Amino acid sequence: MVVFLCILIGFLSAFVGSIVGFGGGVILVPLLLILHTFTPLFDWATPSTIVGISLIIMVFTAASST
Repeated sequence: MVVFLCILIGFLSAFVGSIVGFGGGVILVPLLLILHTFTPLFDWATPSTIVGISLIIMVFTAASST
């Protein structure tokens, strides 16, 4: 369930981020923080973990665009 929800959040943030022109992290980080607050399934999603995930995503995005 958590893996499916994370994949759905990733696709949603990439889709909306590409349409609007924002980076996906603008959508991904607050959404994961909200889920951490309200859902016990996301107890692993501390703010430092979420920022680390966002940084790893940025590395792969920058590498693919070069």
